[in-house]
Amino acid sequence: MALALRASTQIQILDCTFYGFSKTKIIRIDSCSDCVIAANHFYNCHLSCEGPAQLTCIDVDDNRLRDGSSKLRIIGNIIRNITVSPAFLTTHGNQTDGINISHETSSGHLIAGNTIDTVGDGIDCFGHECMIEGNILQNCHNFGVKLIHGAHRNIVRDNRIENPGLGGIVLTGSGANATDTAQNIVTENRISGVGAHNQWPGATTFGIKLEDDHGERIARDNIIRSNTIERGPRMEIGILIADRASGNVITDNSVEGYHRADYFLKNPSLQTLKRKVEK
Repeated sequence: MALALRASTQIQILDCTFYGFSKTKIIRIDSCSDCVIAANHFYNCHLSCEGPAQLTCIDVDDNRLRDGSSKLRIIGNIIRNITVSPAFLTTHGNQTDGINISHETSSGHLIAGNTIDTVGDGIDCFGHECMIEGNILQNCHNFGVKLIHGAHRNIVRDNRIENPGLGGIVLTGSGANATDTAQNIVTENRISGVGAHNQWPGATTFGIKLEDDHGERIARDNIIRSNTIERGPRMEIGILIADRASGNVITDNSVEGYHRADYFLKNPSLQTLKRKVEK
């Protein structure tokens, strides 16, 4: 690691440059509060080992001392070219993250104004009551923003997500967590160019998706509101609600290329409603 914070408060990490790392968490923050990570530059890091591994630029609470961190300000950072080798990609997938909030007890963070370009996932969040706002997320191999493993009561607002490989924003449950991914608000985001680089030729690509991630926990009671999804070169579905997702509200979204419906319901128990929507 380049820098690790453990059980600290009111620390500021400003204007640092990190490059040439592999197989690590470059900045690791655990059980900290009221810290600022701002205007740092991460670039040209590459993961090519034989075994499974992770490469994350800013990781929060993956190795907690007690409960998760609170009230971090992760703002104005630039993250570019965090890549994996073709051999690693084939065996393990793209296991690189720009920013990862790694536990549901992590709370109250502001993640804003960051530019993240060419990574696996732009921003992963397992935490709660975080604000993910005004970020530019470009060329993410998997997703621009992912809420997973019990993420709840977060707001994902006014982010620009360009050329994601599989999808722009995903809200997904968990097979390893005791709570649902619930009560999040996803609003006023602009998603464009889904599938631009053809990274997932055999997969269903989408603008926004809600699913259970093949586990016990589900995506429920989330609000997907006032987002704009522009048709990408390989986007198959604008908004996909699948796999036991429950109680979610989809309202006032704009999806280019869809004439009568802003979303598609895949769950077999909802096929009657699906047919009505298609008419």
